[in-house]
Amino acid sequence: MYKIGDIYKANAADSTLMLSNFAIAGSDDDFWKEYRTNHTNYDRVFNRMFNSFFPFMQQEDDTLSDVVDAFRQDVYDHLLMNQKKYEELYRVQVIPDEDYSLVNNYDMQEIMDKDGTDNQDNTYGSRQDSGSFTKGSRTDNTTTGEQTTTVTTKVAPYDSDDFSNNGQDTTVAGQRQDSLTEGQQLDSSSSTKGQQIDDLNRTYTEDYTLHRVGNIGVQTVTDMLQKHVKMWTMWEFYEYIFKEICKDLLLI
Repeated sequence: MYKIGDIYKANAADSTLMLSNFAIAGSDDDFWKEYRTNHTNYDRVFNRMFNSFFPFMQQEDDTLSDVVDAFRQDVYDHLLMNQKKYEELYRVQVIPDEDYSLVNNYDMQEIMDKDGTDNQDNTYGSRQDSGSFTKGSRTDNTTTGEQTTTVTTKVAPYDSDDFSNNGQDTTVAGQRQDSLTEGQQLDSSSSTKGQQIDDLNRTYTEDYTLHRVGNIGVQTVTDMLQKHVKMWTMWEFYEYIFKEICKDLLLI
């Protein structure tokens, strides 16, 4: 039965990775990149931690080369199955110092930028009104009253002063009454208000930056510092993964 110490020596002699060449496709900075780059140092640490442990599922007739290859593949499968968990833990590991505050738990920056200048330009459009006037027609009616005229002719003998008819003309004109009726006249007019289009042009510039940072009061500064010390005293990313590999793949 071969131990981790045996596997370490075999890989060190060939300068090959002891654990795995696991990589996430399309990623230039995955959680296993640091191991791939500096595997010699990390392999030494892993050997120091678990030198006397045995890889799980060894067969009695396995050669050292078989055990080396099988253990490397088992580590690859372990990393693949826990990829999401390790990615999230790695995000904590690599937070830049400038983005990590020991005492502030609130940081917000708000930036607004609008183009233009605050200028108002009003253009009043022209308007043309139109109108028409039509004078209505009128019909007047004139009515002429009736008039009766009586003519009597009287004559007198030469030897008498008495007249008899057919001797003297008398004209009596009857009364006449005329009337005038004026017809109704209807005039019409109309007007149309022309369309007026006004233009309002307003351009403006507005930009500001608002940056709020501080402690919102959920935790005191002392609490946050204590949690910081506790986390980084107990936490080392690759040490955590090595222990997880041990629990999953090694026997004492």
